[in-house]
Amino acid sequence: MSQTVLVLGATGGIGGEVARQLREASWHVRGLTRRLPASGNDGIEWNSTRRRAAHGTRAANQRVSVVADDACLAQYDAA
Repeated sequence: MSQTVLVLGATGGIGGEVARQLREASWHVRGLTRRLPASGNDGIEWNSTRRRAAHGTRAANQRVSVVADDACLAQYDAA
């Protein structure tokens, strides 16, 4: 049985690549994202929730071996 990884920000550039690489390395990948991707048939178990919503994050975090946090929460000052 493969290990499970939870990838936060799995639809972004870095998070998406991390998720794909881990899936190709035979990990069971659980992707956490705010918006589900249009095509869900990519071998990734998708979960949609806001990161700060404790109930959704806690549910997605059940029985995982590793959490890869690739979600960007930085705020940029446009000034």
